[in-house]
Amino acid sequence: MNISVINIIASNPSDILYGSNSTVDTPQWLLNLSLELSILELIVHPVSILIAIFNFILVINSALLHTNLKWILLSQSVAVYTSELSRFIVMVVIVPTGNIFARPPFASALGSVYVYANTFRIFISYVLLAERTLATVMFRNYEQYDKVYLNIGWIIVVSCLSYVVQITQDSSAHDFNNLTLPSIIVIFALQCAAILLLLQNYIQNKTRYNGSKIFTLMQRFQLSENIRTLKQLGPTFVLYTLTVVLIYGIKFLFIFGWVVNDAPTKIAFMFQTLLLAGVNIGIELTVITHHPMLKRKAIKWILHLVKLLRTNRVADEQNLPSEKPKNLFGGELILKNQKQDEYFKMLTNTWH
Repeated sequence: MNISVINIIASNPSDILYGSNSTVDTPQWLLNLSLELSILELIVHPVSILIAIFNFILVINSALLHTNLKWILLSQSVAVYTSELSRFIVMVVIVPTGNIFARPPFASALGSVYVYANTFRIFISYVLLAERTLATVMFRNYEQYDKVYLNIGWIIVVSCLSYVVQITQDSSAHDFNNLTLPSIIVIFALQCAAILLLLQNYIQNKTRYNGSKIFTLMQRFQLSENIRTLKQLGPTFVLYTLTVVLIYGIKFLFIFGWVVNDAPTKIAFMFQTLLLAGVNIGIELTVITHHPMLKRKAIKWILHLVKLLRTNRVADEQNLPSEKPKNLFGGELILKNQKQDEYFKMLTNTWH
């Protein structure tokens, strides 16, 4: 793979996206590092995609999850799958060219999809928290609030909000306009408020569950489900906060002119993408590991898959042709014939 010289624009971000003749030389060690990070991306993104697919299938086959919660978790897996797949396609096309920094037009379009999917995923965390808040307030009869139109409604709203935020971010991880800074401030404020609300909901559900007040079996189940899900949301919100910092925190550096869109910054964005992939994997795994029902089902599926693979392996080994011992001349060492069978039969009768 040829990575001899890659020219980077230091002033205009769009020049890097589509290529330009105004160039500065990039050190060879930086090119080598970019190539290594690209190869690492080609490994990490498929892992995240497979986990998102597994999580989607796992959630959709879980009958005990509340319908509202199921819609949210399924949408989260779709968002993770979309963001990781869009980035993976870009890297698959660009890496073989040896020019990691150049961006053809299709890469810019997929980059917009990547930003949109990650923004959608961030808003899903607020929907998930709102759903758990509703379950906390209406725990006595929350099982009745599983209307499909409510879930379709929040998906439409979140999709529109994600598009609006994407416009304020210029559909890019490094471009910005006059609306970028206000939108970042709003997102950070929402994240802080969400964390406080999460803690308040957990304490309230825990207090009710451990209190002396008598509840019906269904109500106690709903309280325990709230506690389990809020425990799951704890590490999830830590990862979501990291997502906000990674995606929008770095924009501050561009807005105030502390960094320019040069080669080292592009390398930093590759680290950012890898970290976001790790966050996506962490969020999807947290859904499984912090929910007892999903965890048991996942372990059951994995053990069944391992057993199936072992069974197929043993079956393949049994189907292999058996090799008979050979004599010095290449013939069979033991030849079966009728006299030989009679001889062994006589020996057997003699010993008996």
